[in-house]
Amino acid sequence: MQLLPIQYAFMVGDYAVAVILVTYFVWAYKNQKISKSYFYAFWVGCLIGAVWEFAFLFLGPDFLHAAVEWPFGFFGWPKKVSHSIWDGGVFMAGVYICNRFLGADPRFRNWSWREYGIMALWGC
Repeated sequence: MQLLPIQYAFMVGDYAVAVILVTYFVWAYKNQKISKSYFYAFWVGCLIGAVWEFAFLFLGPDFLHAAVEWPFGFFGWPKKVSHSIWDGGVFMAGVYICNRFLGADPRFRNWSWREYGIMALWGC
């Protein structure tokens, strides 16, 4: 299988972003830049993302066929893990947006329509 240079760039970028996200959240937690609850929220976001990422994998190519099959074994499970980590990062971007627009008060401790609204709009 011969890929175009842009496809190689997407493949490397796909996994590089996942590595950067994990590295950042581990570093930020260890250096007390983020709270334990936000560190766990990142991993919960990854697990939530894994629900549909791996559902697509188990349903097979008849349900969802990849536009490009990555070489070197970077398709299947590794790709789904990478995309699950991306989902955790996207979730935490929504958390950041809530904190940015709603202030530094403790967030996500009780139900808030404002937080829900921001997260719902971000998820669309």
